[in-house]
Order: sequence, then structure tokens, then C-alpha cells
Amino acid sequence: MPEIDSRILPLTYAQQGVWFSQHLDPTSPKYNISECFEVAGRVDENAFAEAVATAVEECESLHVEFFTVDGLPYQRQLPTRRIPPTLVDLTGHSDPPAAAERLMAEDLRRPADPTRPAELFVHLLIKLAEDRYFWYSRYHHLVMDGLSVSLMGHRVAEVYTARVHGTAAEPRNTSLRALVDSDQTYRESPEYARDRAYWADRFPDFPAPETLLPRRAAATGVATGVTGGAGTGPDAGPPTGTETGPDAPPLLHVAEGLGAEVLAGLKAVGRAARTSWSAVAVAATALHVARATGAADVMLGLTTNGRAGALGDIPGMTANVVPLHVRISPGMTVGELVKDVAAEIRGALRHRRYSREMLVRDMKISGGPNPMTSLVVNVMPYDYGLVFGDAPAKSRILSTGPVDEIAFFLSERSEGMGPLIGFDANPDLYPPESLAPHQRAIVGLLTSLSHARPETPVAALDAVS
Repeated sequence: MPEIDSRILPLTYAQQGVWFSQHLDPTSPKYNISECFEVAGRVDENAFAEAVATAVEECESLHVEFFTVDGLPYQRQLPTRRIPPTLVDLTGHSDPPAAAERLMAEDLRRPADPTRPAELFVHLLIKLAEDRYFWYSRYHHLVMDGLSVSLMGHRVAEVYTARVHGTAAEPRNTSLRALVDSDQTYRESPEYARDRAYWADRFPDFPAPETLLPRRAAATGVATGVTGGAGTGPDAGPPTGTETGPDAPPLLHVAEGLGAEVLAGLKAVGRAARTSWSAVAVAATALHVARATGAADVMLGLTTNGRAGALGDIPGMTANVVPLHVRISPGMTVGELVKDVAAEIRGALRHRRYSREMLVRDMKISGGPNPMTSLVVNVMPYDYGLVFGDAPAKSRILSTGPVDEIAFFLSERSEGMGPLIGFDANPDLYPPESLAPHQRAIVGLLTSLSHARPETPVAALDAVS
């Protein structure tokens, strides 16, 4: 045990999972999570710097030092500081956007040492023109999860807008101790016991997950499974999934915007089943896995933020992945599939605080890059259409953190725009060209689903966009 010090806190379950995973792969940059806000309009650079510094100072989770005692990790709270972003002026460059993309990609490929507080996060305000900026943020997954990145973006927009309009944003309390105490209290609560019992009853024999990994010829190393071209689309972003060698990205990535009319149709399908459109998207993902693997029983992972209520506004790391079991039966209709998936999601979310690591231990699961689920679905229901002062901005997710094998993500955007959807994959397991066919199939299924009625057979859904 460390010496008695009120500043020393244990790690949350989620932090422990990241800590021990990185301990096995200390030079990997896959534990970086990152986004870029593209600001269309003039920016008061001093006010923006002050806004970022304020948000950083308020966020206790960013001001910690990690260390070990007898092999066990702890975090020591440090005095909070105002740390503004680094201003990078690329207006004199021949191609400012391309230079900015290279700059962000280089930082994202750089592994961060979690024992060095200065490496836990980076903020860059990149000037491309007098009326165009990128705000790039990168965090170590030990201190921030996806919800937290969204909270930071909203807070900076709130503080900046108040400053340029001559007002002051209300101060915000973001207590790291509150997150840790809640995590510790949960472990000793009846809720913990109920959650453990639920998962033991739900999966008495945990099925082996099917995989979307392409088959490879042993002699040649050439993929013999599904292959295709690079990801495309108006929102695809830079080709982050096509590089190989020492400069390869920490993950492969394809993304594109789904049409607003498709989103409207998916919402209608969800309403008919008394659920959300995101549950419809999870159903489409399960159907794609079933078709790609020939399996009737599909195991998916669903990313959750692991906190709610007042804790939902505190940045930190509490993310978890819960398993979903979806059975695709012959003759099943769209309405039946969506209702089954929605019920599975509801049950899992009621017990979402029980960590994936505990499930793996309880069920004595072993083997494979991800022993529970090969495909994880990450639904990010955050409003990424922000306004900084009078300048609108849209977010581009650059990295959601480590991907054991493959992840399908849905990122909601501002009103009137369809969501950003795509795949992230482990580049050690997937060749760059292998993601595009999965992307096309998912887009096709979602498009077909958006026109479907509850009684439509799932076998009739077209996977060709």
C-alpha cells in the first residue's frame, strides 16, 4: 500500500483495464483517443486559449500522476493548472489542411507514457486561414473516455462563447474523487452482487465469438476472405487506414456520413419497435456479422460510459463494454429482430457497471485478441455540432482508443445531418483493404432497413448500397 496521502486514489475498474493492457504493450499509441473540431469562421485566439485553459483547469482527471506500489497502480492528484493550447499557424503553408492532417497524425502515432503527467493530453489550435481553424485534442485513455471528450468540447465552446459575448460561464465542479468513490462504493454494494448474478445467469456457458477476420493463405500470406478498396465518402477524412510500416496509424479507419433521409427512416423503424434508431443500427450490425460468418448466434460488444446521474457530467475514465447475444432465426422479421436487440440492450445497460474484465475472470474466458466479442459497437449519442462564438464547428473523431479486433461506431451529429458511421480495426489483424466491404455492407443494410416495415423478412434486406 502507498503511504497515507489524501491525494492518492485507486484507479477505477475501467482505468485498471487500460493500465494493465498498456503494461503488456507499453510502446503502442492505441491508447490515445482524439478528435478534431473544424471551426468555420474567425476565432479570437486569446479567448479560445483562455477557454481551453479554463476547461483543463476544471478537469481534475487531467491533473494526475500514475505510479505503482508492489505492482498495483494508483493515481496521485496534482494541483490543477491552466494549460492553454499550442497555437500552430499554417497559413503560410502551401497546403494548410494537408499539413494539419500530417501534424495530427504524427501526434496520434506518438505513444504517451501514462507515468508522465505532461504526456496525458495535448491541445492544438491550428490556424489554416483567417476564417478556418482546427482544434485538435488528444488524451490518454487512462484519464478520458469518449463521453469525457464530448464534455470537454462542449465546455470549451460554452466558455469561449461566453467570453466573446462579454459574459462569464458558470464555474463547474468535475471531481475525480467523486468518480473513484462511486466506483469503490459500487464494488461493495448489493447492485454489484445483482449485476454479477445477472451476467452469470445470462451466460452460463459463454459462446465463442465469431470473427470478421479475413482468411489468409498460410503459404503466401495473401488474404483469401472479403477484400476491397479504401473507404470513401464526403466525410471519410484522411486515409488513416492505408499506411503500413513504422508510420502506420494505431488503428485502421473508414467512415462516411449516413444520409439524413436514411436516419429518418431508421428512426421510424425504431419508433415502430418502441426503441431508438441506434438499436436498429445494432440490429443491422448483428445481421451483417451473421451473414458474413454464417452464424445464427452472434456475440457483439456494446460500449457504455459506465456512469449516470450527476456523475454523467464529470470527465474521466469509466467506459465499459457489455456483451450482447443476438440470435438470427430463419424467417425472422425486421420488427422481431429490432425488438429482440432492443430487449438485449436494455438488459445489458441495466447491469453495465460490472466490468468486462470481471466478466472474463468470472467466466474463465481465454484466447483470442478479444476473448468476449470480436466486434464492438460504439454508439456515441453526443451532439457534435458545436458553435464557438458565432463560428459553427463540426467534429471528426480521429481515434476512439484501443480496438482489440474490430469496432463499428456511430457518431451522432448536428440536426439535419445524418450520423457518421464506420469501422475501426486493429492493423495487426486486418489488412487495410479489408474494411471497405464491411462498410459498404453496413451502409447497404442500414439503407434497406430505413425503407423496411416491421413485417419485412430480414432475409429480404439488401446489403448493396
